[in-house]
Amino acid sequence: MEIKYDDNGKFNLDEEMLVKVLKLRNENMIENVMEVARETAKHMKSKYIFEECNIVEKGEDYIMLGDIKFKSRIMAKKLKDCDRVFPYFATCGLEVTEHTEALEDIFDKYVSEKVALD
Repeated sequence: MEIKYDDNGKFNLDEEMLVKVLKLRNENMIENVMEVARETAKHMKSKYIFEECNIVEKGEDYIMLGDIKFKSRIMAKKLKDCDRVFPYFATCGLEVTEHTEALEDIFDKYVSEKVALD
């Protein structure tokens, strides 16, 4: 299994998208939200793990990766022409969760969570 960490400390905050998602119109509110969002972005420490897996068996409603059977008609259909997949897990990091939990204002917590999850 190959473990990769994105530890370059760079996170691209899409401020325009955040304004649209939160439906912000007031300039003062936008600036306050961006202050929280920018601070949250500093705490993002992306980590991910993945592995290349060969599909060893396919059925109409399942695929087998090694000795693990994934029962899903949709997955089997989507992967019918594939011989391998790259399953992965990703996280924005415990650091951003700790930052968000430390915030006292409920709206600031909401903004921080939106930045981390979207």
